[in-house]
Amino acid sequence: MARPSSVNCRSSTPAFSLIEILVVIGVIGLVLALTLPALRGAKLSADEVKQLSDLRQLGMSTQAYADTYDGSLPYAAQGATFVLHPPGESGGSVSVGGPNLILYWPALYHDVAPWPEHFDTWLAPRALNREQGWTRPGSRPTSYDYSRTLFMDHRVFQPGGESRANPFAPVLLSAVAHPSGKVAFFDWEKPEYAGPSEDVDQRVMLFVDGHAAVKSLSGGTGGSPHATPNGSLGVDYR
Repeated sequence: MARPSSVNCRSSTPAFSLIEILVVIGVIGLVLALTLPALRGAKLSADEVKQLSDLRQLGMSTQAYADTYDGSLPYAAQGATFVLHPPGESGGSVSVGGPNLILYWPALYHDVAPWPEHFDTWLAPRALNREQGWTRPGSRPTSYDYSRTLFMDHRVFQPGGESRANPFAPVLLSAVAHPSGKVAFFDWEKPEYAGPSEDVDQRVMLFVDGHAAVKSLSGGTGGSPHATPNGSLGVDYR
């Protein structure tokens, strides 16, 4: 019996040419160039949305503070002690009061916004040393400054007012003349964590009436919520 003859079967699958491969690589590079900025923008937008939500929650805590302390916005006199840790935990304190309320305002919120549940919302999503929580090093425990216009006599912010002997005074929530236009808290930390192409002049802010918005820091009437003309009786953004 004759053996069957062998048959060679060669594949006819076409191969990509070098030019085609280069074209594909070029298209992929173009798609990435178009997509990555959009993805980065989406991430930044998500961070901003979280910050706005966190600040609105801080607004509710500030309202709770006013309800608890006879209508006053957060205030501590010169020389008051700031406890820099939650009750029952070890930590430090500073006896400075007065101007340092800009930084250490969380020390006044222990009763109305317990730190273990709230401190995370007082840090920007990309805050430096975020994992440190309330023990984070440095002189600013949170990402948000409390406007000094809300714990100082409004006359300090009039011409010649800086020379007043006792500039610090509690401010009643009901006495703020323009609550929808007066900033209570704003993100000071953005220049520290922002990317090279981000506009650091745009900051997330909480207003006295409880709403949060993104505004140009330099675009306010005083150039900063710390320097509002006429203080608590003035307006930052109209």
